[in-house]
Amino acid sequence: MKTLHIVAVLILITLIASILYFHLKDFVQESGEVEILAKEAYISCGDLYIKAVFRSRSGSSILIDEVLVEGVRVSINGGIGFNGTAYVRVETENLEAQDMVALNIIIYNASSKQGESIPVYIKAGDALQYKLNVTVTRAFCYENFDINIYEVYYSGVFNIVLRIRNIGDNPATIDQAFIDGKTLSKANANSNLPLPLTLRPGEEKTVTIWLTTGYTHGQVIELRLHTMGGNEYSKLITLP
Repeated sequence: MKTLHIVAVLILITLIASILYFHLKDFVQESGEVEILAKEAYISCGDLYIKAVFRSRSGSSILIDEVLVEGVRVSINGGIGFNGTAYVRVETENLEAQDMVALNIIIYNASSKQGESIPVYIKAGDALQYKLNVTVTRAFCYENFDINIYEVYYSGVFNIVLRIRNIGDNPATIDQAFIDGKTLSKANANSNLPLPLTLRPGEEKTVTIWLTTGYTHGQVIELRLHTMGGNEYSKLITLP
């Protein structure tokens, strides 16, 4: 009976130790060793970027061993971690005898949305673990299109031929086309442009826009293409 009691006590101690070990402290509430200086999270072209800067109040080094975010666990070795889904970079500077740590995280093809709060779990050694909450404040995508007016001619209607090429590093999408601030349907125009149109890096498409009625020879119009990332590409065209 005494042996069973001892075993039960040992099991209880083990459970308590496990709970304490995996207990995660919040950076914001941490009043001991860590002080949060800055944090941000945003989505660019579908990838989640998280940045945080913090320092040790005691002046001792903060050695990050592991990061867990969006269910993805990344081990850090030499300040770098990568597992095919997430990339983590840790940079440390010593300013006035206090370690300043910059944590950079990228989650590729993330499911997070703007306005969502993201918990980041950080393991720094065997004893210290932290939880950092960051909110996704913005979502955008910097596309890079090369758009050329290849040809403009009249064949009973005005024809505008465009060559659109994605010269950026990521897939990019054109979701709207405007003529003088109006959508194609409201501007009496048609096109073989399938909207939304997504181009892979290096991909090129030839697109034709037909102006049906309400246009005259010598008229100058503005053609504007809008992207899902919020960018706009504008061209002034003189009708022949």
